Order: sequence, then structure tokens, then C-alpha cells
Amino acid sequence: MKRSRALAALAVLAVLAAGCGIRPTAPFEVGPRPDGLGSGPRLFFVRGERLYSVTRDGLDDLSTRIGALVAGPTAEEKAEGLGSDLPEGLAVEAVTGYPRVTLTLSGARSISRLGLQQIACTAATSGTETPVEVRVTLSGQALGTHSCPLDG
Repeated sequence: MKRSRALAALAVLAVLAAGCGIRPTAPFEVGPRPDGLGSGPRLFFVRGERLYSVTRDGLDDLSTRIGALVAGPTAEEKAEGLGSDLPEGLAVEAVTGYPRVTLTLSGARSISRLGLQQIACTAATSGTETPVEVRVTLSGQALGTHSCPLDG
């Protein structure tokens, strides 16, 4: 008697589990990872202490990308919580070379570590597989060579 009750209870549980409405599915593609460089030219802004990339039209040229980065996020990007860790008044004097980029800037006394990462990651999104190194000079002072921490 106990055995038949146990079997009946097990059968009821099996029916309930089968009818829960969740059907098995095969794995599916959801696109590229949200971190990393992604593909194509991008600008890297910050939210909190993290880098976030955005795409805009007309960013194919490195000088244009760096200029757009220094100009900061658009009103729409700001509304989404994006900002910049680059100092106010920063100006681009020259952008030369690739994949070893020399970037000459002026108009500020210093650039934060996160601001340098914004620059390096923006420079690294050329669409090539070549690692990019960015040598930054600010108002005549060398700030070292930087690469994007998201690269690879």
C-alpha cells in the first residue's frame, strides 16, 4: 500500500514537473561580449569607474576619434549616465603614427589613470588586430606609453 502511494505521488510529481511551461532550448548567439574593444571605431567614456564604449558616425580617422573623445559625451550620452575623466580645457595638438601613436595634448596640468585609459582604448579601436600603444605628452611633459586594458 505504501509502495503504491509512493508511486502515485512520484507520478503526480512527474506530471507537474513536465507541465511547468519551461521548454529546453539549444544555445544561441547573443552577440559580442559587452566588455572589450568590440569591433569598429568607438569612443570610450566612463560611468562610475568603468569604461563604456559608444559608436558614432564618422569616427574612421584616429584624429577625429580623439577630438570627439576630448569634446566629451553628447547630451544623449550624458543622459545615459556617461561622462569623461578627461580634464576640462584639454586640447589635441597632434596625433601621429599607428599602431604606435604619439598624442600631443595641451590645456591641462594632468590626466587621471582612467582618462588615459579612455584615450588608449579609443585609439585601439581601429578595426585592426594590431595592439596599439599610445605615447601621451601633455603640455610638454611625457605621461608615458599606454595601452587599453580591455584589449585582449
